Amino acid sequence: MTGYPRAEDEYAELVLVEHFRADESIKRCIPLTPIAKQKGGVVRFGRVNHENFADIAICSNKFSSMISRKHASFTLLNGQWTVMDHKSLNGVLVNFKKIEPEKPFPLRDGDVVTFGTDASDLVYTFEVGRRKQQHQRQLQREQEAQREMDNLDRVADQGFYTEKQYQHYKLQLAQRLRPMFHINFDHTPKNTTQIPGFSVQEWKQAQTEHVIKYTYKFQTKTWHKAVAIITMDTTPFDKGAMRVCYKLRDWTQATGTQDFVAKHAIAENEPQVTYFVDAEMQAFCAWCANEFNKKNPPKTVSFVEATVFECFERQKSPVFACEPYMRGKYVKHSNNYGFVSPEDRNTPQAFSHFTYNITQQSCLVCDIQGVDDLYTDPQVHSKDQRGFGKGNMGRDGITRFFRSHKCNAICDHLGIALEARKDYGDGTAPPMARIKSAAPPVSLPAPASRDPFIVSDMELMATGLKSQQLNEIAGAFKKASNNGPDIEKIKIVPLCDELGLDVQPQHLGVLCDMCEKGKTTIHFRVFLEWLSHLFVSKANRPGGL
Repeated sequence: MTGYPRAEDEYAELVLVEHFRADESIKRCIPLTPIAKQKGGVVRFGRVNHENFADIAICSNKFSSMISRKHASFTLLNGQWTVMDHKSLNGVLVNFKKIEPEKPFPLRDGDVVTFGTDASDLVYTFEVGRRKQQHQRQLQREQEAQREMDNLDRVADQGFYTEKQYQHYKLQLAQRLRPMFHINFDHTPKNTTQIPGFSVQEWKQAQTEHVIKYTYKFQTKTWHKAVAIITMDTTPFDKGAMRVCYKLRDWTQATGTQDFVAKHAIAENEPQVTYFVDAEMQAFCAWCANEFNKKNPPKTVSFVEATVFECFERQKSPVFACEPYMRGKYVKHSNNYGFVSPEDRNTPQAFSHFTYNITQQSCLVCDIQGVDDLYTDPQVHSKDQRGFGKGNMGRDGITRFFRSHKCNAICDHLGIALEARKDYGDGTAPPMARIKSAAPPVSLPAPASRDPFIVSDMELMATGLKSQQLNEIAGAFKKASNNGPDIEKIKIVPLCDELGLDVQPQHLGVLCDMCEKGKTTIHFRVFLEWLSHLFVSKANRPGGL
């Protein structure tokens, strides 16, 4: 019987399927394995406990006559669980089909067992081996955490972390090791002042107002509204050709997610529908991003959620387009009419190309801009030029994009590269499966007779970096090392932070393997080789690079 549980030591139980008809008196979980071991492999069910008829009593106050005195039994024989109906009045259903009386019916993990008719509220899921699987998963987590702890100790011993940084990562590992249901009561706040975030005094002094927040759900194509409490600056911090931008705080959001940007049209007669169209367009782009990420690109992309706020306590109830405030270096990668940034990164351009294919060549997302690969304010061109606002240039906009677009390694990975327009120069590497050789990174020697910061074109190609990025890395390294070729290990993490690299202990473990034992400094060429390992072997550039 392929697909059926065979191990006798696997724990089996019945778990109630919670639904609106379930009576509060019903047993929520019924263990089978412990009783079966005591009763010779058989567990009997009936209306009341009785040494001759039933080991377990099940009943419902709503349906008192649903269960017979001798209703059913579960048997474990040769590793196989079966259920049998003992000619009960209302029978037994397995997966909502009535089973034949006095005939053992084999059970699989996940089968739904109903005691009585389809009107019964005694509906259970048969579960076997799940506790063992949970134990195995916990054991795997413990083993993985121990390996990471050993690596963390090694990284700290070699001088890459301060004591504070070491304790920070150690606490993170300890929290991951604990089961999800664990609560560390030592960290329970003693009072409200110990919880970080805004103070009551700050709230009292704020000039707040109530607004209606409109949110669009792309999956259901529906709008939803709720009341929010906000504070908005009276003076804009930025201004574009069509809109002005204000800083906004949404007090109904959790600490750390309260800062927003509110945008309002300069034109006084701007119709409200414009704001809703933009929010729907951004939700559509977020769906495209999700589909793009399913293809396992070197770097994933996402869009911030766009909402609409109606300030109904003000005169004329003005509306604002709102989105989370984005921190970091804001870059415009393209526009809606064929412009491509001089940086010409692979990911934004490949994403735009991908959207044309995923929409069956009916739409194209462009005007890509944002911080790293978190985007906002996109534009969509549609072939029929319907919807998507004033920036929808239709077929002309799509044509303009492909005139300037050069397919790159990510386009090839996605299977959308146009043969005549392939350009596999510098840029984010595709996933490992697309790289022909998985050999270790190329070693970059530093001859004594040559400046270690001078890298040949061949060496640059091996790192997977652009010359502009190399110059940025070399400049930051020189600044941290006082223009020397070596840098102290303790300065590696701050250097990576300055370069926008999210370096974790496992990354530094690789650098430990590349260092000379006992040496307290890292040479620039070793640092560059390490970055090459992260870029090429991982096929994923961390942080801003």
